[in-house]
Amino acid sequence: MDIKLESILEGEFESLFLVVKEGLYSHVDSVFGWCDDYQRNRLIADYEPNWFFWVYAASTEIV
Repeated sequence: MDIKLESILEGEFESLFLVVKEGLYSHVDSVFGWCDDYQRNRLIADYEPNWFFWVYAASTEIV
């Protein structure tokens, strides 16, 4: 399997937020409650953009 990493562009922030929300929502909501505005602002303020990548995977197997 080939894996390709691509940096997330500034214009893709909303897509990044939706992916983060999809992965963390149930966990955060069950403990603290989820607030989109708070979590969006936290993602902007507390995390470096270069910490995030889109991950693309493709199988090179021939079946």
